[in-house]
Amino acid sequence: MNPSLEDFMEFMKLEVEQARKTEKKIREIPPFYPQKKIRYQRSIEFNIVRENSGQNQGFKQTYVTANKHSSKVEDLSLLKPTVIKSMMVGKINYGRYLICRVIEEPYLVTAVSLLIEDENGDIEDFSIYSYANENNYKELLPKGTIIFIKEPFLKLAKDGMGRMIRVDSLSDILIDDFKFSGKFRNELIQLQRNKNADEFKKNGNDFYSKKKYELALRCYKLALNFNPNKPFLLYLNCSAANLELKLFSQAYSEAKKAVDLIMTEKTDDVAKLLEKARFRIAKAAYGMRQWKNAIENAQECLKLNPNNQESLELLQLAKTRGKEQLTGEYDFSKLYEKFLSDKKYDLDVADYQHKDLLIQENSLKGKHIIAKADIPKGTIIVVSKAFSFGTYDETKVPVISMNLITNLTDPPSCYESQTILFKNIHGNPLLAKEVYSLYSGKSFDRNEIIPDHIVDVSRLECIYSMNAFSGEDFFSMINPNKKENASKTSWLWIYPSLFNHSCIANTSRNFIGDIMILSSCRAIKKDEEITTNYIACVTSFEDRKKYLSKYEFDCCCELCEIDRNDTKRKEREKLLAKFKSPNPETINVLTEKKILDFIKSVEKTYEKRQKYRFGLLKPLALLQNYLIMNMRFEEYAKSHIETYEIVKDILPDMACLTALKTYQGYKFALNSKESDKWLEITKENDVFKNFKLISERFRDFF
Repeated sequence: MNPSLEDFMEFMKLEVEQARKTEKKIREIPPFYPQKKIRYQRSIEFNIVRENSGQNQGFKQTYVTANKHSSKVEDLSLLKPTVIKSMMVGKINYGRYLICRVIEEPYLVTAVSLLIEDENGDIEDFSIYSYANENNYKELLPKGTIIFIKEPFLKLAKDGMGRMIRVDSLSDILIDDFKFSGKFRNELIQLQRNKNADEFKKNGNDFYSKKKYELALRCYKLALNFNPNKPFLLYLNCSAANLELKLFSQAYSEAKKAVDLIMTEKTDDVAKLLEKARFRIAKAAYGMRQWKNAIENAQECLKLNPNNQESLELLQLAKTRGKEQLTGEYDFSKLYEKFLSDKKYDLDVADYQHKDLLIQENSLKGKHIIAKADIPKGTIIVVSKAFSFGTYDETKVPVISMNLITNLTDPPSCYESQTILFKNIHGNPLLAKEVYSLYSGKSFDRNEIIPDHIVDVSRLECIYSMNAFSGEDFFSMINPNKKENASKTSWLWIYPSLFNHSCIANTSRNFIGDIMILSSCRAIKKDEEITTNYIACVTSFEDRKKYLSKYEFDCCCELCEIDRNDTKRKEREKLLAKFKSPNPETINVLTEKKILDFIKSVEKTYEKRQKYRFGLLKPLALLQNYLIMNMRFEEYAKSHIETYEIVKDILPDMACLTALKTYQGYKFALNSKESDKWLEITKENDVFKNFKLISERFRDFF
């Protein structure tokens, strides 16, 4: 019987430290030349493992660490060739590349596993991690595929016995490249000597029609090596395939090449071809979030054909995105309806930053954001679309990551989101620059320039570990995204990652789909740092301190200073630990007297403290549940007023919902005077003003 995901997560937490020790031990083994593998024997072993690879898999596991190698060399011609027999176990072959050929059908566990041979006939195991095309890897990497590996790393397996060439970065491999000479290239040309560009193009079109865009793209690129009569058509096809793969930078450059070639043509269909190319440039620019560029190229397309409906629609979308980016004006209600109808997190919006935000950097805080001018309470200051996100798909075997950066165990959604992150970095280098500028821990220089299309896996895993939002962060009280779904997600937003933490932050965040909306929850003064909270302020001091330790700092906000010096803090936490979160089972076994005594006991620990009395929220919630179950509506409302007084200046979401419940209690108690009063308090809340149309809770009441 396979262990449950929860059981395995608990087990993995215990394994993290052992994994760290194992990795350290392997790294300390001096490099050595391995024994040659016997081809026939290793092929049999490889096929046996492949046949059993899909059986009894309750889960997969991998590691997140700062010690993975990624080559920083973009141009393969800058490297010199090497062969397997010259490689040492435990040593990275800097300045070299290995050309190899797949000799057995690959299989997938956590990595795509292949058996390869070099041009001398020596064989080795080869593993590609975080491979973005897991659904069709067998078609993309069949027997006979020629692969170039940049700066290969022959690694000892974690058991200290086996070995393999390991690649973690998509940018470290090139497939079927005709640019280099050698035995494999000559054999490939010989094999394909009877083929021509038209045949490859036809195969590519067949794959495209079947939505196998990676395979279509490969065929189109192969066709370009056979001197086609009209290469601009192949560049247009490459652009179309890359658009489907969301590799917008490559789609853009290929469509631009097509334009240059079309301009030299003297045929009657030049205008039609230019229209097609301009539209793909506009679409790629839109995907790269270059709204002005998209508008200009859509307009150029419409000059060629004013009736092009796709260009008209794209032009309108780009203008809407441009306005959003400039003004911060969004139709949140429409976005909410789109999210509900499509049931997809991926929404189409521009990013927005308030004009009075300024990024600063110093040795103490690193990059942080301050206000250039006074910002009123309730102002929307940032709207940001997630750069990558992952969800836990229960139909797939989960991948659990032992995170040696944070000493935590990452859920499957983290692995999915990081795989998408690597793909986005590889295919969209203009957006990559913003990601690489994020904090990645003390081991990396965040100002280092990473070449285009290079996927620096170690740095990116550190960036993700330090900046990603988990499902619990993602959920908010008025957020339309369901909490049970949010707990299975993991997200990386770029601009919001620049905000430093404060438990008593001056912003609050809400979400629609993959959009984060940050608003000021109090007035922010000029030159004041703008902050968000990485963990809820209602969490205990000990839990906040433990969670924040992964960011390598101790919080010194007002709440933490008060908690740190509170002599009754530990006594209060022991009291609170005795009671579970309010639910029907808890309420049924508690009498009203026990709940009131519990509240008095917690209140007693606050005798010398009037500020930030968040420990009272749990016992008050117990009382409120008890009262509503017994239909004592007036007392229910009064109890919520106590909660409101605790949170009103700190937690706008909770204050808004608490005011709403107070209104509800008085309404059911037929106290129209008080219900009208609390209805007005609710409507004056900034959260209600900004998000009244995107919350099911608000819609249910009004």
